[in-house]
Amino acid sequence: MASVSSFRLPRPIAGLALIVLGGCLGETADEAGAAVRAPRAGSASGRVTMPDESPIVAEVKDFFVSIEGVSEAGERVSYAPAVQDDGAYTQKLAPGQYTFGTSRIAVVFDGQEHLLPLEPVGRLAGKDRDAADGIVQDFVWKPTGVTPYGQSQGSDPNNHTHWYGMHVRLSADGYRNDLKAAATPLPVEASLRFSLEAKGKGIDGREAPSFSVDRTVDPDGYKNQDLNDLMPARYVLTGVAVLPDGTTKPLLLQGPGDYPGYKPSVEIAPINDQILGKLSGPAVSFVMK
Repeated sequence: MASVSSFRLPRPIAGLALIVLGGCLGETADEAGAAVRAPRAGSASGRVTMPDESPIVAEVKDFFVSIEGVSEAGERVSYAPAVQDDGAYTQKLAPGQYTFGTSRIAVVFDGQEHLLPLEPVGRLAGKDRDAADGIVQDFVWKPTGVTPYGQSQGSDPNNHTHWYGMHVRLSADGYRNDLKAAATPLPVEASLRFSLEAKGKGIDGREAPSFSVDRTVDPDGYKNQDLNDLMPARYVLTGVAVLPDGTTKPLLLQGPGDYPGYKPSVEIAPINDQILGKLSGPAVSFVMK
């Protein structure tokens, strides 16, 4: 059931704009779909889907869509409409001006509940709109992909804050505590290839892909080789160093609980990272065998 809260303002404030966390996309196929569903006077409606407009097949616990505004009577009003299992919602509105606040989806994956952002669709997403005209506002859930902030900052593949997907902290060790000796140096001309073998479905309810990522060796030290924007899922991580002559040497990995030792592979699973405010995998360090 939708919830409504209000408090009395002394009088209506012209041009009041509520701050909406997150950004808005340009016109997309979702906006075209919204235009087909004619708005109904005195109500807000829409749907929550994947970015390609397909239904969400993940294990969804709940949706949280936030509607905020000021009524013609000068009251601040907020609504939390009930979202149906198919992602559709409808909410009657008191006469006034409205926009949408931060909205989220609660998804259960691997026995854990994750509260993740929904992205509003269309050029009107952050605008005040009149209830009398009717409001249609769709949302998409993006388990991976660039965030509105990332779009505004150039979508840096090495900056995890630019991406919705899972972040795995990955760095080379210069010293091996298990051997009490320096690690074997990585040749500057070499490259690093990390492979992630998916184990089952991703958080989106679909089979997660397996893939490899190539990285260059940092000539100035041991910078992070973080993996960003991964589909949140369970993976087995392995790695090799590709030497200048084309041959490869295995990388040994150290994940949580492995210190001071290393092993050929590490299991990766998404966790709620309270510091990063997103889904992350474990911190993993590596050396060349």
